[in-house]
Amino acid sequence: MAEGGGPAGTRTLVKAALVVGAGALTGLAVEFHALGWSSIPGNSCGSRYRPCPEGTTPTLVLAFLLTFVGLPVLVATVAAFTRVRPGKAVPGALAAAGALIVLWPGWQAPLWMRGPVLDRAWQAGPDRPASVRGVGVWAVGDSDGDSYPPALAVSPQSPPAPAGRSCPPRPRRRARRRRGGPSAPCTA
Repeated sequence: MAEGGGPAGTRTLVKAALVVGAGALTGLAVEFHALGWSSIPGNSCGSRYRPCPEGTTPTLVLAFLLTFVGLPVLVATVAAFTRVRPGKAVPGALAAAGALIVLWPGWQAPLWMRGPVLDRAWQAGPDRPASVRGVGVWAVGDSDGDSYPPALAVSPQSPPAPAGRSCPPRPRRRARRRRGGPSAPCTA
């Protein structure tokens, strides 16, 4: 029997379990860092135009918390374990076993924090081919924000066009000439 009242092997197993637990904390910290930082699209988010994906902030907060708690606990438990059972390979193997044990739950935790995500199932093609060119000239709209062709820009307040005239009235100020050649002549 040992001094503490229990067998010496029990203390070794308890300290080994503590090394495994500290390895699990450190493993979660590494995994949360990897999953948190890789979830940020384009390596930047957080502005009003590009919000961060759901669950990124809690994942990174947990990553830093587990880093600052897990590493000192791992160092302390490995030091305590090597006092009971000297050697370098067994504490490292126990810490690696702890990290491997929490690999799957650590992978699922950020997914749970993020919530369900709808992936893109299909994408619509372009509206029209690049070879399509516009035909005709569009006039600059009124103060109302209309931007219809002059022939269609008729409001109830405008006087009817005189008989025999097929063109809209000329604008008061001189409009710039647009590409595409001269417009069709008016019949007055």
